[in-house]
Amino acid sequence: MNVKTIAATCAIAFSLLLFSCDNQIGKKPTAKPAPQVKTNTTKKPAQQPKPAPPQAQKPAQKPSMMDDVNSVINYGTGATAIQAKKKMTEKLNKAQGQHDRQMQDALK
Repeated sequence: MNVKTIAATCAIAFSLLLFSCDNQIGKKPTAKPAPQVKTNTTKKPAQQPKPAPPQAQKPAQKPSMMDDVNSVINYGTGATAIQAKKKMTEKLNKAQGQHDRQMQDALK
């Protein structure tokens, strides 16, 4: 390999590194709200408890470059198909077990 090829490869690797880090730069970590502590422990007899406010859903995070790379590797090596087969086998076994329990209960 000559110097130009090595320099081009390094430039590409560096730009990919900057691109993957660019997604994380400038994002502030979300702070968890502090737990509320009650200072008055006496109860008022006529008050109803207030309903909890609906919780805001977190926005879906964009998959990172490493997630994309890992999914391609898993697909290429066949790990994705194996995981899907395991999940379906577990679901079938669970359904068969429930059916068997129902049949045993019906026979009693």
